[in-house]
Amino acid sequence: MSCTNSQALFTKGNKNQQVNIGAYWSRIISVTVDDVSRVYDDITLSGCISAKDLDGAALEITLNEEGDDLTTGIYKILAVLPETTITKWKFVISVATAATVKPGVYDFSIFGTPLDTKKYVELSGKIEFLDLEDC
Repeated sequence: MSCTNSQALFTKGNKNQQVNIGAYWSRIISVTVDDVSRVYDDITLSGCISAKDLDGAALEITLNEEGDDLTTGIYKILAVLPETTITKWKFVISVATAATVKPGVYDFSIFGTPLDTKKYVELSGKIEFLDLEDC
């Protein structure tokens, strides 16, 4: 990965890039290895966020590849011609999903599984869910 930090930090301490409770959130992700963009054509992306629901009970938010960028999960961004390879994807939290999470900082992991079926960590870190009234 091109990151110098071993974790992606989508938290208040990182320019307030937190998920606001009850709001849509997304970030476009592009990974480079040795200055070459990682290609996601034949890689399936999946993962989860280990959070808590509004009552404080454990809540696992599944992150699967989705067909639209309004659904919680991962949306691959189709390449623009003449480029034909997919090198970017969007990490999305829908309004409905954000509304069910108790404010706090939670761990997340996103994995890539290529055709060889070996699972690789694409992105891991912490993500903060924050009540809009606390912003």
